[in-house]
Amino acid sequence: MSQENVETVRRGYEHLSRTGEFPWELIDPEVEVHDPPLGPDSEVRHGHDGLRAGLASVEESFDNLTFEAEEIYDAGDDVVVFVRMHGRGKGSGVELEVPVAHLCTLRDGKLVRIRVLLRDEAMEAAGLRE
Repeated sequence: MSQENVETVRRGYEHLSRTGEFPWELIDPEVEVHDPPLGPDSEVRHGHDGLRAGLASVEESFDNLTFEAEEIYDAGDDVVVFVRMHGRGKGSGVELEVPVAHLCTLRDGKLVRIRVLLRDEAMEAAGLRE
């Protein structure tokens, strides 16, 4: 099942990268989305509407926001994705490139939880670090 999870996540990020839209068919309607724990308004969002709201809050600050999956690691029911966010500050016009990790938990072929973490934190949370 874990290789299937990796392929599901890979397809999802490819779709997001290509279209700018979430692949809703791969995301559970009750998904939990955990903002970065150090963010100023860090919270847990629920469902498709929560995922949309999380993205909208990031898009308030950036134009041309894209997400590129650079590396994907199998961790059983979890999949760690090293993501590079690209965008341009709306106020400053400064190009920004931010490396983050998404720790994705899948059940029955759908994403049920997405945690946004630093890369080392995601690997440790998934049990992939000593």
